[in-house]
Amino acid sequence: MRSDAGMRAQQAAIADMFANVVTGGVAWLDALAALADATGSARGQLIGVGRDRAQYFNWINDFGDDRVARFNASVNESGSVNHRIVAGDADGELIVRCESDYDGVARARPLSQYHEVAHAYDIPYGCQTKLIVDGGGMVGLAMLRSAADGVTTARDRAMFGALAPHVRSAVRIQIALEHNGPALAAGAMEQIGAAVLVCGADGRVHSMSAAAEALVRDGAITIQHGRVRTGSPTETARLRDTIARHAWAEVLPVETVALGRGQPGRLPTIVEICRVGKPDRRITRSVMLIVRTGSRWQEAAPRVLQSVYGLSPAEADVALRLANGDSRAAIAEDRHASLATIRTQLKAAFAKLGVNREVELVEMLNHFLRR
Repeated sequence: MRSDAGMRAQQAAIADMFANVVTGGVAWLDALAALADATGSARGQLIGVGRDRAQYFNWINDFGDDRVARFNASVNESGSVNHRIVAGDADGELIVRCESDYDGVARARPLSQYHEVAHAYDIPYGCQTKLIVDGGGMVGLAMLRSAADGVTTARDRAMFGALAPHVRSAVRIQIALEHNGPALAAGAMEQIGAAVLVCGADGRVHSMSAAAEALVRDGAITIQHGRVRTGSPTETARLRDTIARHAWAEVLPVETVALGRGQPGRLPTIVEICRVGKPDRRITRSVMLIVRTGSRWQEAAPRVLQSVYGLSPAEADVALRLANGDSRAAIAEDRHASLATIRTQLKAAFAKLGVNREVELVEMLNHFLRR
């Protein structure tokens, strides 16, 4: 069983995955698979249903579009009652339902063919919630568990409930981007409190979130003559060049730029840069800048330690767990590694981060992770 610190780290990593889904840095099905794994489930499902109960989309990791189509056809042909839908039919947003709720519906109604279909596709158990409910329908999130997975535990449901709001934020942001255009990107990002600027190819700022406005006032990134700049001419040129490259490229992965990295023992301000929208939605050439400082840095910490400082995934994980208060023994046990391996990974992390002792590493990371 993972430690509480390990669970928090896992939650932060998965929340970060869903935050990056809308930028194209992470695929929806990969993020759903990570959420399913964190809850001990075989599969994750994101489904959009219209007011007339017509499905807009139904994404299930490791299921395949053909299998989803066959499953939907089997349910429709049976004409049976879907106990999962009935269990949450009157719910508002973010209410978690699970097997006990499904069983309650089954006791009140005759056992339907849907029950047989769910067993035939090996998804008899799980939990669910509604992410968005409005006049046009709803978007739902579910964990689909196999017979081998068994019923959800309280710990599984707690993890699911903690991460569901992050999935909802990602869904809302994508809806805003796809339906209303990139000018609303920064406003949509307010839902997760991110510091976001939306710029043109020349670095001219079109819009920004309230958190970004505060950041601009603090001076980590400033705006001069309508264009983004930093305190260093060299960093300003690098930042603007990166913005232009992403604006004109067909497809580029999210790119990380570290500002103020030269300060010993201090982590930099991190700027993640990506195109707004998908490659086939080229209405504008807008670029999104997600600026991470303070507590917001935590969500990007594993990726930043790897991409900016060159730590391996294992080294980054060990360093962050140490900063979160885990002992070396607990880290070794949780990672199924020897203490000697943990010591080697920490020594490598020290060298790459420019510190000499464990206390210096903890102090360096703690400034950001515990705010």
